[in-house]
Amino acid sequence: MVSQEWKSTHAVLPAALASLALVACQHARPDGRVGWTDEERALESTCQAGAAAACRDLGALLIQEKRPDKDLQRGLVLLEVTCGGGDFKACGILGEGYAGFPGRDGQAGKLGRAVELLGRACAHGIAAACTRQGDAIARNSPAERAAVKAAFLAGCELGDALGCESFAVAELRSPHPDTAKAERGLARACQLARLESCHGLATLLSRDPQRQDQAARLWQSACDKGLARSCHRLLAFGAPLLSPRPDCRWVDELARKRCLAGDRNGCAIRSACQLRGGAGDGAAILEELAAACAAGHPLSCLYWADASERRKDADAARIQDAYARACKADDLGQAQACVRGLVRDLQDPESREKADKAAFALSRYCYSGDAESCCELGKAYQTGKNFAKDPERADRLHAKACDLGLSACCSFPSEPAPDTRKEKAHR
Repeated sequence: MVSQEWKSTHAVLPAALASLALVACQHARPDGRVGWTDEERALESTCQAGAAAACRDLGALLIQEKRPDKDLQRGLVLLEVTCGGGDFKACGILGEGYAGFPGRDGQAGKLGRAVELLGRACAHGIAAACTRQGDAIARNSPAERAAVKAAFLAGCELGDALGCESFAVAELRSPHPDTAKAERGLARACQLARLESCHGLATLLSRDPQRQDQAARLWQSACDKGLARSCHRLLAFGAPLLSPRPDCRWVDELARKRCLAGDRNGCAIRSACQLRGGAGDGAAILEELAAACAAGHPLSCLYWADASERRKDADAARIQDAYARACKADDLGQAQACVRGLVRDLQDPESREKADKAAFALSRYCYSGDAESCCELGKAYQTGKNFAKDPERADRLHAKACDLGLSACCSFPSEPAPDTRKEKAHR
């Protein structure tokens, strides 16, 4: 539909555009348009002939970052005129420009104007303008969360994938988030082919043990389409020791491909899957992991230490050192390695002080959502090894670990240890 504002002005607009274009673009000095491209000069000529779209497009080019201030002012004039004449795409471009000006000299304080212009474009069905308006409102009035989400949602409903994703993120950051709404926003953005949203949706779904297969499929799809973060996350999701419900079905082939491409994490995870499934020469695989660990690869240290710990000839000091190496690295398996090293300290009968420090550190990991640390700390309070028994605390910790998806910790009894029961029976 053509606005009444446009109908009332379109008869005189070409002449006004031609006049303003001349004012904006022509200067007595010969260097007034230094650096202009052939495209910009052609748009200038067409704009001077009264073509509104050419004036808008030229204005959009002239307000781009790193253009001279003289060009910036020319572009603003052109966009203001075309926006005022009913070209709502020009309003959106101008609003987005003003939203980017606060850091530019002489253009501070334009966010309010940006919100208004982007809102005008949004109201006339320009989806991206709605999303940009949400960003501008968030920067101009951070407390107006409802208005921010409403703008993002409007962009989403008009088909802007970034608007859907932005709505979901804003919802999740709310004081009382509605995860169902956030999930719908990410799902819509994913349907609109935004791979980052597919990745975010998978991450959200993976928190529910009943929907982790769905999450893995989303990561796999995004990985296949070239999103490296999804490949990385899928490896961690299915890899032994890194996930509450490891499933090598999801990652074995991917790990092999990543390994062949030179990804040492892929090699380590493939080795771990082989150890888990009993495939290949276990001793040879352990030697490969040990060599990779010695070469400085932290995930290999984690896998080697965990597998070696179960051997009768285990070298306790070397295992602890391997966990420490993996714990210090900012890479896959860091948290797991730290927790496993702390668990060894927790069980050390030689040092109560070391055990107390380990318990404190594990409680922090547990509080932040690490299921294994909750479970192991619960075992310590259940058995009373290096600690006074506390069955109630043990039950709470086990329940939390279970809620976090560690099924192995869902069935620990709260009764005293068997030896204690026998001692009571003899009495």
